[in-house]
Amino acid sequence: MLFFSVVAIQGLPDGLHPTPPMGWTSWNTFFEENSEQKMISQADAIIELGLDKVGYNILTIDDFWQLPSRDNETGRMIPDPAKFPNGILSLSNYFHDRGLQIGIYSSAGRFTCSGNLPGSLSYEATDVEMLLEYEIDYFKYDNCYPRLDGSTNIAGGGVYIDWEKSAEHLPSIWQSPSEESRYSVMAEEIAKVKDQRNISLELCAWGFGNVETFGPAMAHLWRTSPDVADNWNSLLYNIDVNDENRYRQDGVQGPNSGWNYPDGLFVGKGGMTDAEYRTMFALWCLVKSPLMLGTDMTKMTRDSEAYKIITNPWLIAVNQDQLGVQGQCLKDCCSHGSVGGVLGASGCVHFHHSWQVWGGPLEGGSFVIVVVNRFEEEKQVSMNWNLDAKIPPGLYTVEDLWSGEVVDEALSGGEDWEGGAYKAILPAHDNLAFKLTPV
Repeated sequence: MLFFSVVAIQGLPDGLHPTPPMGWTSWNTFFEENSEQKMISQADAIIELGLDKVGYNILTIDDFWQLPSRDNETGRMIPDPAKFPNGILSLSNYFHDRGLQIGIYSSAGRFTCSGNLPGSLSYEATDVEMLLEYEIDYFKYDNCYPRLDGSTNIAGGGVYIDWEKSAEHLPSIWQSPSEESRYSVMAEEIAKVKDQRNISLELCAWGFGNVETFGPAMAHLWRTSPDVADNWNSLLYNIDVNDENRYRQDGVQGPNSGWNYPDGLFVGKGGMTDAEYRTMFALWCLVKSPLMLGTDMTKMTRDSEAYKIITNPWLIAVNQDQLGVQGQCLKDCCSHGSVGGVLGASGCVHFHHSWQVWGGPLEGGSFVIVVVNRFEEEKQVSMNWNLDAKIPPGLYTVEDLWSGEVVDEALSGGEDWEGGAYKAILPAHDNLAFKLTPV
């Protein structure tokens, strides 16, 4: 029987993000239609809703913030005056005055993923000077158009795939040049100015180039999967890929390494049901993903279901647990084989036809368990705490992480009638979330 193991807590050497960062990103909210006024409106809404007090304090300006050409004299990127008439430093001051942090975006390639706006390739030192001038706290760094001439070999994809290395390193896809070679230049430039400004670095790598092998040495978080979309299938695909064996190796994720990131949260945007958003949030918290909101916060109210989901104190406590061990799929998993989760529904019968058990250890000897109904209809769940949830034998209290109430006592390793199993009716696409604490 394989049970959970724990690791020592040391903390990242620069002191940033000993737990997953939390915030809001403009891309999943507005895509390319971002602006200074929209950023201000989101900051104001986050404060008004009290979300900064919960931990959501980083707001990131994503792609399409700059003009297509750099300044001829300085080589600097130029904020689009139609979108950011007062410049980025003014917005940075606005955020900092309110106790918030500001993030901004670029790409390690010739262009950003826009296809025509300047990336940072060959301008890494210049762009770090810009980060310092703008007093940026968080830098999201993509890797579209990685070749000097901006060429690609997939139409409209913004990438140049190295097919031979990709076949060699499946389930990871590789580009030419590699992600590591492109990201390392910027990472070194940011490291040089650490004493002037300690900047968080997100590698938006989509899991390419085996980012898990170099991300912990360069950055604070790294994308493990493609861009998530506001639908159920995309949620399942991204969380499965994030659960691949390569991301759960020792030293890849945790307080002394950094954080695997299956992309942002869409909770409240409208493309999924409340049950699906609950499942998204529960799984993102369980795997210790960074929690980056991706909906228009000005449309959220304190009495909305979305607000209740993203402010759930018991699940946020799981996400911010000091042990920092990534939870994983334990029953009917879709990504633990040699090709990981890249085939999605076509490669895994459980993708739409299972009730899964996910779990992981927490500090103090406790455990978190999330049961997910991936069927299209409600199902009777009978989960054995020891066989299905991999809880070590013993007696535990069972806390419902959606209500905060102790709802049961579990005897892991015992017979069903002794408390060795948990039974419930689980609606389609919904979840059960529990914290088990030894008695």
